[in-house]
This record gives sequence, structure tokens and C-alpha cells, in this order.
Amino acid sequence: EGKPVPPRGLVFQVNKEIHVRKVQYYEGAPVKIGVDPGIGSAYAVVAMQKQGEQEVLIDNIHERNLFTKEIIDLCKLRPWWKDVTGGVIDIAADKRELAQPQSVNDVWLAESGLVLIANRVLIEEGTERLMSFLRPDPITRKPSLIIGDNCHGILSEFGIMPNPIDGMTGPYLWKLDSAGLRVGNVPIDRNNHSVKALWYLLVGMYGLTNAQKRTKLKVTHH
Repeated sequence: EGKPVPPRGLVFQVNKEIHVRKVQYYEGAPVKIGVDPGIGSAYAVVAMQKQGEQEVLIDNIHERNLFTKEIIDLCKLRPWWKDVTGGVIDIAADKRELAQPQSVNDVWLAESGLVLIANRVLIEEGTERLMSFLRPDPITRKPSLIIGDNCHGILSEFGIMPNPIDGMTGPYLWKLDSAGLRVGNVPIDRNNHSVKALWYLLVGMYGLTNAQKRTKLKVTHH
């Protein structure tokens, strides 16, 4: 009937009525960032701010073919940059960026003065942690995470809109068999760069959903 149909096999069930809205950045309140360098693919940064009882994704940089310094330059143009107090990055950021002499993390430190915690998060761990924030509270019916409608990269990975880089549909999906049934417990590892940036940050701040202990996020902004 001409109605849009969500892609089959979406990893995250994001409801535009519940999870997505026009958001506001509150100047002076701390902002944390999550980074997935995505070398050779999409480079993603998410900016999150606690507002009341909810974490709010206030911005999302999602670019291709840019080096770390260029991504940092984009971040510095954002109004929230001056309130960034810390962040988390993929563990791979300790490696050199292509032919560059420094590691990705070294570039972040040199260009921004920001110490990012390099976090290793397994796909299953990150998926479950993010799902826990999207799940509405049984009493208030509100999720723990709100996503700004300006966060086009992660919204494309949730299947809400086309990819902002190429305009194509490319959400983060489970493997499906010919009958449309899910295969395995690990999603297809693509179209998930902004998603990964977010779950690195959530795990860094709140730990895993199970009993395993994980150091809380402690970073400084010089």
C-alpha cells in the first residue's frame, strides 16, 4: 500500500516515536564522546549528554575518507565541544592510522588534548548493553537513551533512514536464512560504526550488563 517497510533482520528495534526526537544541547553540562575510527570505512563520533534520567545522543559525526585530524577539526566546530569531559574509543586506536607516524589515540591527544580510553568490547557485549538502554522502562515506558533526529549516521544503521554518505539503505543486520530466520548470535559486522562508537561509550560509562566488573570512565580534558 505504499507504506515503508523496515528491513528484515534489524539488530536494534528503534521506534521513531519512542527513541528519536529533536534534541537540545545544554551548554555547561558535561558531554562524553564515543569514537569508532573505522579506518577504510566510516569514521564515527557520537556525543552524549545526561539530561534528567536519560542519556541523550545530541550529535553524530559519520564520515568517510577523512583522517583523525580532520574528524577532530569537525568536532571542534561543534558547539558542544567545549563541554567534552572525556570519551572512549575502539581498542584498535592504539595502532597507527594507515601511513601516519602516530596512532589514532596519539593524534586525538595531540590535536585535542583529550585522553580517550581505548576499550575492547565484544559485539555480543556491546549489542546487549545498547539494547538495555533502548528498552523502555516497564513503569514509565521511557527508554534510557534518546537519539537526536540530527544523528543521521546511527539512524541509518538502525534502519530509520538512508546512509548519509552514499544515500543507500544499509542498516546493521542479523544473518538470516532463506526463510528469514535469524542465524547465530552475532550480527553481520558492517554498517555499525556509529553503533559501535555508542556502545564503546555506554560500556565505558556503565560497564557490561552482566556481573563482570569494568572500570568506569575516568578521563581528563586538558
